[in-house]
Amino acid sequence: MDMCHKKVADCLKAQRSELLRKRNWKRIDITTNGWASSQFEEKPAVYVFIDKKNSEIVYAGETGNLRKRMGQLRRTVNHNIRRNIGEKFFSNINNYSPASSTRKFEETIEKAVNDYLENNLLLSFLYIDYGRKELEEYLIKKDELINKLNKKGRSS
Repeated sequence: MDMCHKKVADCLKAQRSELLRKRNWKRIDITTNGWASSQFEEKPAVYVFIDKKNSEIVYAGETGNLRKRMGQLRRTVNHNIRRNIGEKFFSNINNYSPASSTRKFEETIEKAVNDYLENNLLLSFLYIDYGRKELEEYLIKKDELINKLNKKGRSS
């Protein structure tokens, strides 16, 4: 491995370690109006959702505006993790119909997704101007997130 790649790999590893520091973990409170605006800056970031039970990363994402992205967490049509949670954990509910970027779940499942997010997951993030996609891809691969709550990685 040449020196350039070694430095990038070391940087990605250090950023992952920082995301996993418990002091950086935040409780999710999406049902409270203003949660996103009071907790996050309008800055580019990489964020992860961490399973409370086993302290494992279960989803990684990147955004150009963390405040806006976390505000979108309230709406199923705006965030893949909500659709993925609904499909993985609540598709056995009667009358289940998958959500999409244009259609939310029925209200029982919407509430169940909110409860799941708030009771089972924590959030950690790093404000990063450059290299967000690289860190997100590293996390998806390193933590095998395709089989957790990320459904697909980004193409190279």
